[in-house]
Amino acid sequence: MHARATTNTIAAWTLACLAGCGLDASTGDPVTGGAGGAVAGGSAPSGGGGSLGGNDGVGGAAGAEPHPTPQPGPVDEIIEQMEPGSWRALSGTPMKEVCPPPFHNYFCWSVVGAWGGATWDPNRDRMLVFGGGHADSYYNNIFAFDLGQMRWDRLTELPDGADGSQPTEAMQQIDLEPCGYYPIQSVQVPPSYVDGGYIRFEHCDASEIAPFLDDQQPRSTHTYNTLWFDAERDRFCTLGGSYYPSAQKSSPRTFCYDFGQSRWIGVADYPEASRGATSVDATGHLWVVPAAGGHLLELDPEAQAWTPYVSVNGLEGTGDIDRSRNQLVLFRRQTRELLRWDLTRPDQPHEMLPQGVDTPSLPERPGFVYADGLDRYVVWGGGRTVYFIDPADWTWSRDEATGDDPGEPQPNGTYGRFRYSVARGVFVLVNDTNQDVFLYKPTTSL
Repeated sequence: MHARATTNTIAAWTLACLAGCGLDASTGDPVTGGAGGAVAGGSAPSGGGGSLGGNDGVGGAAGAEPHPTPQPGPVDEIIEQMEPGSWRALSGTPMKEVCPPPFHNYFCWSVVGAWGGATWDPNRDRMLVFGGGHADSYYNNIFAFDLGQMRWDRLTELPDGADGSQPTEAMQQIDLEPCGYYPIQSVQVPPSYVDGGYIRFEHCDASEIAPFLDDQQPRSTHTYNTLWFDAERDRFCTLGGSYYPSAQKSSPRTFCYDFGQSRWIGVADYPEASRGATSVDATGHLWVVPAAGGHLLELDPEAQAWTPYVSVNGLEGTGDIDRSRNQLVLFRRQTRELLRWDLTRPDQPHEMLPQGVDTPSLPERPGFVYADGLDRYVVWGGGRTVYFIDPADWTWSRDEATGDDPGEPQPNGTYGRFRYSVARGVFVLVNDTNQDVFLYKPTTSL
């Protein structure tokens, strides 16, 4: 077992100034600036290069050198004007403006509303959204909300031949779902490779199959809590899951979009193909609590090796790691209990944390995040109210915040779409593709 850091290490942040022209997501016509009114970059070829980013084709920041603080942006004046303990809607920032054209409301909305998650890119101070899946949406684009510029970008493109209202026929081939990638064309799968209507995963690399899979086009999926960001290697990553179009077979594929290479790459296969709650510790290692049972898992991204620890069973929820104390806490969906794992002793069972009189009644899948610097777990479950959990004694407090009201959360869950920008000291909420992005500036009375 490797030695684990017990002090918090915060990644450096970088933002890049972007210039050029993008595309209007509803018409496909050239426009100046992405959603939110800031300047966007030029388009890149379809198939994974990105379209509404900077000149490198992936949002304009790939390969940028890290800086200790983000470059100034229009959002900074807004944050400065916000009172502590208040919400602000960032006018003109609905994600729908960068969904693939021609605009289709349900396919676009489903990226968020159909069990869609997100993660935070601390290298550029932005939220990365990736979702869809099942019969809800075939969109496999990475969408990025640049906090500093208050702008959405669509970083990757749909397969050739698909657009915002229609997938290709090959994308709808169900028996290839376990392979995790959209096929370039329809493929005749040998009957001996099939079990229960789906190809067995071990045959996905066969000579009759692999050449017809586009490794730059991972299938869309319900992402729940399966997204994370590998800051050291500058990669956005996702575990395989409920793939478009049937969602009946999971896959051990683990995909990462490498911003340095401007392409998707495969990393170590997930050993227990099941959705789960992901979080990253202070050393950059990924931890997963599988939803359907298995083991507490750790991924060393440098060694590309998974390590299983203590058995877990049916612990679906939203979690994060207190990177100061090296402890993972899960807000369990079914019971709304808080469960804790000491990551210095990962072979030991979790403990149930006390549920005192301050424990609120929350939806099953709220926004739940550890805020580095604040040293609090922070929970959002709808409206202006924000809850804080002190990991020193596990007491709850609440802020009945003022300002703009984000409204009700998505009924299928918020997951990672409520995140904290350490660089700017605010929380960012993406609640709906048809709604502005919201900021919450935390109260000073913690």
